[in-house]
Amino acid sequence: MQWIVKNNRDDVVREGLEVLAIEWSSSNPSQDEAVKIVLDILQPHENLKNLTIRNYGGQKLSSWIGDPSFSTMVDLELDGCENCTTLPSLALMGSLRNLTIRLMGKIKKIGGEVYGEDCSKSFQSLQTLCFEDLQEWEYWDPVDNDHVKRYPRLHKLSISQCPKLSGRLPNHLPLLGNLVIDECEQLVVSFSSLPMLRSLEINRCKGMVCCSPVDSEALNSMSIGGESNFPVFRSWSREGFQKLEHLSIVGCEELIHLWPNKICPENAPQELSCFTSLQELHLKELRNLVSFPDGLLSILSRVTISQCDALTSLHEGLKHSHAHLKFLMVYDCPSLTFIVRGRLPTSLKELSIFRCENLVCVLDDREDISTSSPSSSYSLVHGDDVENTSTSLLYKLSIQECHSLTRLSSTDQLPSTLTELSLSNCSSLRTLGQLSKGLVSLFISSCPKLESLVSGSFDCNMPIEILSIQGCENLKSMPEGLHTLCKLSFLNISYCPSFVSFPKDGFPDTDLEVYIFGCEKLQALPSRIHTLKSLQKLSLLQCPNIESITAEDFPSNLKSLTLPLSIYKPLTECGWHKLTSLI
Repeated sequence: MQWIVKNNRDDVVREGLEVLAIEWSSSNPSQDEAVKIVLDILQPHENLKNLTIRNYGGQKLSSWIGDPSFSTMVDLELDGCENCTTLPSLALMGSLRNLTIRLMGKIKKIGGEVYGEDCSKSFQSLQTLCFEDLQEWEYWDPVDNDHVKRYPRLHKLSISQCPKLSGRLPNHLPLLGNLVIDECEQLVVSFSSLPMLRSLEINRCKGMVCCSPVDSEALNSMSIGGESNFPVFRSWSREGFQKLEHLSIVGCEELIHLWPNKICPENAPQELSCFTSLQELHLKELRNLVSFPDGLLSILSRVTISQCDALTSLHEGLKHSHAHLKFLMVYDCPSLTFIVRGRLPTSLKELSIFRCENLVCVLDDREDISTSSPSSSYSLVHGDDVENTSTSLLYKLSIQECHSLTRLSSTDQLPSTLTELSLSNCSSLRTLGQLSKGLVSLFISSCPKLESLVSGSFDCNMPIEILSIQGCENLKSMPEGLHTLCKLSFLNISYCPSFVSFPKDGFPDTDLEVYIFGCEKLQALPSRIHTLKSLQKLSLLQCPNIESITAEDFPSNLKSLTLPLSIYKPLTECGWHKLTSLI
């Protein structure tokens, strides 16, 4: 049962009420006394389980809020009570599990007033505690001592957007599994024992001190960030984080090397020996980061790197013979010139690169002597190395807004397993090289210098299903062999002003949709288009050099046809009535 009460209602609170939300349109301080009276009158029955108070304008909340007699209260949220200067005694509600304090702009201290007189039984059932957007909050006194343990069942603690908060957190949180501290610029996060911690996220804080990180053996997710010094990697890398699965590092300006020592490519990095379960690594705004240990990236499963201004390549981090990396995303790294030299990790399935303005080549196929070995599990991307190419698992390559990119591979060869290739806003790209024989989807957009899609012609019976080309100003024609693409179902050529012609054999006879827009120099459709029995849809617009078309130019079973008014003629004059399948 749920009941929302607003300040213009006089509904009677019923004994069976379990969920109550009391909300004002705004926290107007001029109505302090009036709203206090309203809140006092609305005291619900003690069976209440869920209470939300939003935009209350008084300076002090009613005494019934937090009363121990509410023995069944499970969820309490105080939101937007901007004029309150203190919190009520909340700690003695024995069943309270979830507490959220948000947008209380005049709270400066949280301490003994919250815990009440019987300090030994404070927050005995609380599992989730969230403080958010307390702009004036300066001090939190947990009142810890040897005889009183606060928050014995707390599982998640989140403190965000509290820019003036300093001091310390509770020392003893035996069941805490998730800790989030975000945008607390004056807070040095300090704790000594978190034996059940599994997820740690610290962003935009003054610093962090962990006296005994080895106690956090259950940790499986860690995020560290901010513009201050986090000497985590010197001290923590020697300790045990055997359960850590996710590591995120954001905005550590002083970080130059993740772990400085070199390793043997046959083994996991020595500096990561404590992170035996690490699977995901997210790096952001590490402006001075220049290198990775050999093979660090390859032994992980998922890696995201962004806004690392000093990185020039990922080559060292991808050198490892026992690769597990499946997903790699790199964006906003302006100094990056290539991704890897010689070999891709054989396990890599998806590679995405966005806004790396100095990237010249994705795969520098020159052999890296230091890792060259016939037994290496890496895959060469050389076209003449069939065995190594076949071991690659890369099936998706996506590149956007890399304006210095001139080619994808220094030898114009791509992994044979590639099924999806997407290129957008690469203003210097001139050629794609030799397309993978297994390619299914090809998307190209805003690559004005691109002159050809493939070196030569399409391979016979390539499994391409989707072929979309847009905004390629220098593209003049489609490669030969277009008619052999036996699975092609979607063909789009748009805003390619230099596009002149299709191959003489035209389109494949498949269940095909064709869209041709803005090709100013195109003079004619393929001459054999009328013989196609399976063509489903054709749209032809903004192609001024095609002056006239008759019904005989199309197959009679065409279902959809879009043409400009400039070449439209009355149906009876040009035989449009013969196209009996149009819908």
